[in-house]
Amino acid sequence: IGGIMTASRAWEMAAKRKIALDTSSYEYYVTILAQSLRIETAERMIGQMKIEFEPNVLSESLTVCWVAIARAHLFLGRVGDAARCAQNAQMYFGRELPTEESTRKHEEGRKKHATTGGKQSKNGTSRREHSNHLFRSHRQ
Repeated sequence: IGGIMTASRAWEMAAKRKIALDTSSYEYYVTILAQSLRIETAERMIGQMKIEFEPNVLSESLTVCWVAIARAHLFLGRVGDAARCAQNAQMYFGRELPTEESTRKHEEGRKKHATTGGKQSKNGTSRREHSNHLFRSHRQ
């Protein structure tokens, strides 16, 4: 689907059009940034995630992001930075996963942003939210 150039361009276009992105969008972008060794930018994106989303919605995505950044640091031989990022990942790992109620409340708060295209149905229910809930409930 593309590399860092495509991802950066898509991110810029979404920002210009004021398209509200979800946690998985941030997760994919941070991972691509880390794989491209754009570590500082990846860490800044985590800061943006923390501003954009409530903590209980973020735990899984933040874990994935911090692991990706830790790997990038290891690739560059920065063991201390890798350990810091791994500790950050561990801090979020195992936190309470979002419930259907917390996800619904979060989505209601985000409705103020314009949603265009994607997995948003005509009646306003989110297929992604439903799919995410089904996935989480099968793992329990």
